Amino acid sequence: MLDTERNSDQGATKAPLSRLLQLQCRALAAVPHEFRAVGTWLNYDCALLTQLDDAEHRERVLADMNDARAALDQVMLYFDLNSDIPDVHPQALEWFRSCLQRAPQKSEPFRKTANMLSHVQDVVLNDPAAAKNIHRDTSHYIITQLAPEIVALLDILNAEVEQQEQDRVHYAEQLRSKADAAVSDIKSISKMVRLISLNASVEAARAGDAGRAFGVIASEVKAMSEAIQTSANTVTGTVRDLSDRL
Repeated sequence: MLDTERNSDQGATKAPLSRLLQLQCRALAAVPHEFRAVGTWLNYDCALLTQLDDAEHRERVLADMNDARAALDQVMLYFDLNSDIPDVHPQALEWFRSCLQRAPQKSEPFRKTANMLSHVQDVVLNDPAAAKNIHRDTSHYIITQLAPEIVALLDILNAEVEQQEQDRVHYAEQLRSKADAAVSDIKSISKMVRLISLNASVEAARAGDAGRAFGVIASEVKAMSEAIQTSANTVTGTVRDLSDRL
């Protein structure tokens, strides 16, 4: 899981990922599904090609195979620990690969499957008669080795994404609680200031002309207290809205 700053207070919930980073992590969590879909597509077309006698159908399937292979090459970038992928936040990519490193066989089954699928496509194109056995071995590997690895990786990724969401909710709740406590303190101080202002106004009235200037100051203090009260209410609403949006 990505390291994020932690609040110094005891028992504080760690700050959540930025919304953009969290969305990118969720998108990366779908990469194993994408690999499986492209691999299944290519594997199916490899098997189908040797059974097609019609030239037009063979050309269509060949085109599909080429598209699938290109897509598979793109997906494999996510399983290359040294590759840079444009438009993907480096921290999100690091998160995905840290999850991949915790999978039972890491990225090896994905690389091996991609190589096998590429090989079986080449054999289908150059020696269709030999493709049947190679295709069977590839399909067997996908079922027995790759499929369990995809399930294991998805379990890790989904657990991480769920934890990110829990972090976001807990952080919002903690933020609201702290803000409510701070605003409560401000309101208490504001009430005390208003009380002092009221007492000062009474004393200024008793002093008559000599206390007139002091009475003006007391009035200003009262106005300031009311402004603080209004601002505290505004802050409360803003923080609640912010925590709801986190």
